[in-house]
Amino acid sequence: IDGKVMCFDLHKKGASDSPQPATLRTAREPYIPTPQPYSGELGSCGSFLLKCDLVFEQQHQKYASDRSRIAYVIGLLSGEAAEWATAIWNSESEILQSYQQFITEMKL
Repeated sequence: IDGKVMCFDLHKKGASDSPQPATLRTAREPYIPTPQPYSGELGSCGSFLLKCDLVFEQQHQKYASDRSRIAYVIGLLSGEAAEWATAIWNSESEILQSYQQFITEMKL
């Protein structure tokens, strides 16, 4: 302005010149609608499990372990399917160690 050089003090008084530590931000996993509960109805198990797998795919950090996937599926069971899962859970069956083994048993 009018040939004058203007200088701005970019440092605030009392501010430290040392760099601030970087904060780690984890990306939010996308929201996926919760599947409708499954009661054991013939013919709808595959569709139910596909919807659960889509949740696991999109929220892989949240459902990284087999146990967390199994717990999620059990939480969505109702009726006879929930009774079956309750018996499996309470007996601490070894199928609770493998998601693939659990869903194989569930499909029987």
